[in-house]
This record gives sequence, structure tokens and C-alpha cells, in this order.
Amino acid sequence: MSPARPDERDFRARVALNGNAAPAAGTVRVDATGTDCGAALAAPLRVDHDEVAAIERADLTVTMRLFDGTTVAFDQGGSLDDLWQVLRTSFRARVSKSLRFAPADQRHTFDARVAIDGTEDIAARSAQVSIVRLGMNFLADSGPCAQLPFGAFGEAVFDPGTYDVALTVAPGPAAPAGAKLTISKLAGRTEEFLGLLRQARNVSLADTARCLATLVPELGAGQRMALAAELAVGRMISLESCEALAPGAWKILWDASAGADRAAYGDALAGLATSPGSLLLGMRPYGGVPRAGVGPVPAGAEVTDQGTAAPRGPAVAESHSAANASFEEGREPAPDSSLPVLYAAALLRGPAAGQDTMALEVLSERDHATYVYRVAPAPAGLDRGAAGAWLASVASHTLLSLDFKKEPLYLPEPELLRAREGLYRAALRRLPGLRELRSRLLGRALHTTPAAWQEQLARLR
Repeated sequence: MSPARPDERDFRARVALNGNAAPAAGTVRVDATGTDCGAALAAPLRVDHDEVAAIERADLTVTMRLFDGTTVAFDQGGSLDDLWQVLRTSFRARVSKSLRFAPADQRHTFDARVAIDGTEDIAARSAQVSIVRLGMNFLADSGPCAQLPFGAFGEAVFDPGTYDVALTVAPGPAAPAGAKLTISKLAGRTEEFLGLLRQARNVSLADTARCLATLVPELGAGQRMALAAELAVGRMISLESCEALAPGAWKILWDASAGADRAAYGDALAGLATSPGSLLLGMRPYGGVPRAGVGPVPAGAEVTDQGTAAPRGPAVAESHSAANASFEEGREPAPDSSLPVLYAAALLRGPAAGQDTMALEVLSERDHATYVYRVAPAPAGLDRGAAGAWLASVASHTLLSLDFKKEPLYLPEPELLRAREGLYRAALRRLPGLRELRSRLLGRALHTTPAAWQEQLARLR
């Protein structure tokens, strides 16, 4: 084996492949994307960390469990503690990068224990919790990953007796019926965690309010803030609720994001929905594409109580810019980060409960089709209406986690695993919401003409 580069680490360990151990210890090399065990086994074996389902430490053995059922275990090394730490760090970094789960500012990343309803479903032992622009990301050494946008959970409640942080989670991929999420063992950083979480949430709410002031400037301050709260990132508001809060805002938002050429599709979708309460709209308050007649709020302005843009004082401007920069997730610059991405879901009632469907529309992305999903089977304990709302929530969270990429929604698995040099492998294997959506996909309706589109929808329902 050639000498290790600066980005590689060598260790001495005995390697066991599926329980079959090599006769003696050898060199194991860990780098940013995987682990090379060939020298220790005297046979080629490189483990790509995207293929690792779990990494575990038990007594004097470190084990990697792959998604295909393969196990690779290490023992008899003089530096197993170091090997464990380096493997774990490399594994987490690789998955974080693949999912874009890590914030640029590492001060916003915490090691913690995470439990749902008292059961450590997200992490058997511990998780890496990151506060990002969308909400919170959870990356565990085993099991699935999760992203909780701000609209998916309530205010954080601190227990001074246990130093636990409790959150009420709305129905979604991690908890179909909603749940209580507890974050503990923050290693003396609980107050820092709470402060950063509240700051990030306030920044997100301000982002949404600013988008609304741009797109629907006639809204009063009270209407705007009420609508911003209902459109908190990850949450979807019904046409019925939107019209009650801000009459006319729904159509303005739809036209501003989808453009005049998609207006007929919006009207048709509204006509197909079971009721105004079953047509839902969601917003991510940045990353949208500019539309004719829609301009961003100037960078040096803030939204006033009168709904107008006014110059900001230096201290406020500096604070807001720093907050936005802190929660930027390292994605490529969006065409216009001050305009939103909007998306809609229509719950379409079938002749029977088992035949209900959901149509998903990403309004701000020109090349997205309409994706149609079956609602059944519903998670245990959810009635017909709640099952549809849950699937819409799963779609909302998943679109956010995917940065609205379309390929993971419909490509056959073999193609998806190869697409973009394996970019989507981690998403497919670690995001339960994406697997849930793919398993329910009935097909796509392309935006050719409104009439042809409606015919395609009818065939898919």
C-alpha cells in the first residue's frame, strides 16, 4: 500500500468480512469517502461510506453494517479507539455532505441523544443535531436520518431539572401521528442550543414575512405575520385557511410563482380537489426563480408594519446578514434567494378510502411535472382525512430535504443510484419520506396543454 496522503489515516486492525476474520492484523486506510480494507484482508475491499447503514462500537470491536447486509468488523488493533472516532467522523461527514445536512458554521452542530415518545428511534445511542436555515437535521450512526423544518415542530420547552429540550412534532415522515421529541445529553451546551434554535426560527419567520411583503404587498402587518406563521417552512396551508386570513392571497402567490402560463393548471387542480380544505400550499422562503413583474425586497431594506420596504439601520442590517449567512447550508447560490419556492398538493377523493390520491405540484420549478400518489395504505390510527394530510406533510418535508430535485421522485432505483455520480444514494437509503413517496407513486402528468394534462391525471387516479 502506498504512503497515506494528508487526507488519509492508516490503522492496524484485524478485519472480519461477514464474520470471516483475516488471520492477522493489517493496514486499514480511512479517507473522506470510504475505508480501504484490502491490505488487511489480502484481497480488494473498499467500503464506500454511502453504502454504510450503521457504524457501531461494542467492547473491543468496531463494526460497519452495509445496506446490502454485509458486515465489516475490526478488532485486535492497538488503536481501536482512534479508528472508531475517525471512522465515525468520516462516515458522518460523508453522509452530511451527500444530504447537505451540515451547516457551514460548525458552531451549530451538536452531539446529543434524541428520542421520539421516549424511544430512541432516531439514534440508538447518539445523533449529530444541526441547526440550519430550514430547521433541524438529525444524523445518526445507525438508522435513518431526519430533517425537521421549523413548521413541523412547536416551541422548544426546556426542563431545568433534567436539562432536556422537548418539542411537539406534527405528523410527518418521522411520526405519522405526531410525537414528542426529546433532545438530551447536549454536553453542557443546552442553553447555547436553545438560543441558536430560537434565533434561527426567528430568521426563518422573517424570511417568510419578507417574501409575502414582496409578493402580496397589500397585506397588512397583522395579516402578513399570521400568514407567515401558517406558512412556516415545511408547513402547508389550505386554500380555505389562506383565504380566511388573507382573501385573494392564494391566487397572487400561485401566479407569482408559477407564472401566467400555469394559471389554467391551478384552476383545474382547485376544481379537482375535494374541497378548499384539501388544496394545500407550501413555501420555502428563498431560492425561487424571478418572474415577470415580481421583484425581491432590496437587500438593504426591511419590512415595516405598513408592509413597505424601508432602509435598515446598520446594526439591524449587519445582524440580519450575519444570521442569514450563519444558517446558509452551503448550496450553490440560488437565482434569487429572496424569492420563495412554492409548491402545492391537492388531495383527490376517490370512490372509496383506498382509492384517494394526492397530486403534487412544484410551482416555482419550470421542469417539474405533476406527481400523483396513492394515499393508501394509511398509517395505523389515521382516518381518511388525516391520512391525506400526513402524506402531504411527507411530501413537503421530502421536497425540502431534496432541495426540490426531481430525479429522486420518479427515477427507477438502478438509475437513481447511478444518477449524478451517486449524488442521490444517501437520500434514497436514509430518508424514510423519500422511500414512502416512491412506493406510492402512480405516475406523472406533464404540463403539455391543460387538456392533455387533465387527461393524464384522470388516467392516473
